[in-house]
Amino acid sequence: MRTLLREGNAGRESSKKGRKGTGQRYAILIGVDDYNELEDLRFCGADQVAFRDELLKAGFPDDQIFLLHTKATNSKYTPFKANIEKQLDLLLNLVERDDLLVFGFSGHGAHLDGKSYLLPAEANVENLGTLISRDLVYQKLQDCRASLKVALIDACRDDPRPAGRRSARTASDPRARAQSLEKVPEGLLLFTSCAPGEISMEEKKFGHGVLDAQDKVLYPVYPVCPCELN
Repeated sequence: MRTLLREGNAGRESSKKGRKGTGQRYAILIGVDDYNELEDLRFCGADQVAFRDELLKAGFPDDQIFLLHTKATNSKYTPFKANIEKQLDLLLNLVERDDLLVFGFSGHGAHLDGKSYLLPAEANVENLGTLISRDLVYQKLQDCRASLKVALIDACRDDPRPAGRRSARTASDPRARAQSLEKVPEGLLLFTSCAPGEISMEEKKFGHGVLDAQDKVLYPVYPVCPCELN
């Protein structure tokens, strides 16, 4: 993962007028901790801030990383649905054919009526209009001009929901939701925090989200996130 983010599409000449050198690297990172209608989370914003810092180390320009999280001082970067959709659309209009685009989300997820959703701050699972369709996000990523698109999604794939578990509501069969999340458009590289039968957790000791696998071994959600698990 580090090599992918560091090198991206290096070596390809940019075709956009006014841009110098090779293909550019862009990212939109979303971390939702405070929810109006759902149980709050604690470390989603911290995950995305840490991820942003690692992207900067990998050579992503600061002004080409769009970070939306609960503690943002500018209201347009707080993780409400309208802000997320607006910033995503702005970013997708910037990328060109030779670019690398990274999409990161940490927060609640849901699988309702056979479809998966990402849940922004005002999400209400009884009102689908307040949710962000996973299929729509994937379709937008597929349709954008970037040659290399990577999505990292940190949300549970099971039910029930103890404190700290990144799930709001799922289908009756948790494996059905896990399998649906793996159906991604061609040209999109997807990383998720969970495989079928696993859950995504938050760990106070690390201050980040972690993966609690069946063998009870903890792993950092993001491969580039600087969590010390010793």
